Amino acid sequence: MVVFCGGTYDYIESEGRDRENIALPKDQIDLIKEIHKVNKNICLVLINGGPISLPWIDKNIDAIVEAWYPGQAGGKAIAEVLFGDYNQEVNYLNFYNGNSQLSKFDDYDIPKDTLTCI
Repeated sequence: MVVFCGGTYDYIESEGRDRENIALPKDQIDLIKEIHKVNKNICLVLINGGPISLPWIDKNIDAIVEAWYPGQAGGKAIAEVLFGDYNQEVNYLNFYNGNSQLSKFDDYDIPKDTLTCI
């Protein structure tokens, strides 16, 4: 089994920086596709702060672990889940499936005052 750890980089997703889309970075998708050619038994561990669209992954990869930004002990916690040392309770979250379901990212034509929120 291949455990592929991927997700977003700080230049994609960080404080004060808006994401252009919610796709997994292309270089990671390309690498996963190459690995998939020789070993279809892949577990994708996502390290990120927001939702990620995974259309190809969803159809071709059997296991996805959403780790978010797991912090200092994240590696140990992820390993415990993967090796069955921890029986996690699963709570399903709802995310957008792709960019087409999102409103326009560049549409900020809203009145600005001291309490402007999106």
